[in-house]
Amino acid sequence: MVLVRLPNRAAVTTTRNSASETNSRIAPLTSTRPGSGPVTDDHEFLATTNPGLERVACREIEELVGADAERVYRGAVGFSAPASAAFALNRRSRGLHRVLVQVADGRVDAIEDVYDATRAVPFEEYFDPERSFGVRATRHGHHEFTSVDVGDRAGQAVVDRLRETAGTRIPVDLDDPDQVLRAFVRDDRYLLGIDTTGERSLHRRPYRVCEHDAPLRPTIAHQLLRLAGFEPGDDVLDPMCGSATIPTEAALWAAGRPPDPDRGYAYERLPFLDPSDSDPVQDPPGDAPSREDDPDDEGAIPGSYRGIDEQSRWVRCGRVNAEAAGLDGVVEVEEGDATEVDVDADVVVSNLPFGIRTVGDMAALYESFSENLGAGRWRTAALLTTSPDLLDLPVEREIPVTYGRLDATIVIADGPGR
Repeated sequence: MVLVRLPNRAAVTTTRNSASETNSRIAPLTSTRPGSGPVTDDHEFLATTNPGLERVACREIEELVGADAERVYRGAVGFSAPASAAFALNRRSRGLHRVLVQVADGRVDAIEDVYDATRAVPFEEYFDPERSFGVRATRHGHHEFTSVDVGDRAGQAVVDRLRETAGTRIPVDLDDPDQVLRAFVRDDRYLLGIDTTGERSLHRRPYRVCEHDAPLRPTIAHQLLRLAGFEPGDDVLDPMCGSATIPTEAALWAAGRPPDPDRGYAYERLPFLDPSDSDPVQDPPGDAPSREDDPDDEGAIPGSYRGIDEQSRWVRCGRVNAEAAGLDGVVEVEEGDATEVDVDADVVVSNLPFGIRTVGDMAALYESFSENLGAGRWRTAALLTTSPDLLDLPVEREIPVTYGRLDATIVIADGPGR
């Protein structure tokens, strides 16, 4: 049995019927055909994020669009919201990777269940049959079929559906499609969503012109800041900053700047979503002034944003990225030793060295870092590490996360205050 999501949130259950039979069981749709304007009713959305940090993503979604999101599976959250949520989240979210309009959710036991579930979706109401489409499929679990099979059968179902209902064969483009359908098989569950983001994930930032050997995803940096309780105006310190992603993300957030104001989005090519009714995102021109430059400047970014690294090449790298973000003079990147630097900040947020990034004894490094941090003045620390047992700090909680292919932990520690 398959639950089909419709543009006006009506839902039906279907079995293996033809498209015409399925249509007779679906409530009529309004204002959803290509060129007829935006859908005003709520959609079901599926958004992806960093595995283990779904709750943090849910809080951001609530702040940005007022939706009550819930964890669907590891690395994904679901929620109901108006069509405008697709525009706001793609433009403004700092912790999401992709935003999908979910159109089907059902059980899959065999590969033909994928075909039937997909064909039951009224794609004539979602896709422009004159524009190309492609399917991106992933599969987790034990099955007698592959992710390639999932993509093939889902794609064929869309072609067959539109040939019958729209009287045309929609073009297929697996390399650079105008419209992208994402299919997920997770054990016996099948989820299908229309990608409103595009091939380029939201975690990519234009300021990342200099990459660290072990780069931190900007979305994780943002979620670390949230876990530390950062608020615009706080002083931020990353004592092992690498390419300065954490202080840069903090300053951009405090400035209210969208993560990537100049990029395009897949929703611009989807006929059932009309971004023209949403407010355009405006990015302040030029470099942002800091409070230190002019404390009375109302446009200045409040707070301070410091990064420390012991290697001069990463100090240079961090400065290049800060400049590319328009934050030259706001984000300060200095050369120094995290075990000796004066720790004086509201929040301390850092991606601590893992074994592959550390020269020398990691246990000794963590011990010295813990001692120096304990002697400092700070409110909360959020530290990403694969060795939480090596830290000697007043731990408030630990959050297991997936960091690339590694199992890592975010340690939240309470500081002595400022």
